[in-house]
Amino acid sequence: MAAADLDLTDTALQAAMANDIAELRGRFPETRALYREVCGLLFFRYGVTPTANKLYSLVRKGSMGTPAE
Repeated sequence: MAAADLDLTDTALQAAMANDIAELRGRFPETRALYREVCGLLFFRYGVTPTANKLYSLVRKGSMGTPAE
């Protein structure tokens, strides 16, 4: 997704994030690696600062402590 595409609606943005995260789930089966990649995705592609709560709400894998580690 190009930077120019970031003016999408919130619904479309959420759907795009969910699709990207689903793709990462297949590529990174280890929980910590998945969280690390989702951090990079959120920050570099979508310009969103990843927090532990945001990460857990999107990934829903492991415990709440996993994103903070």
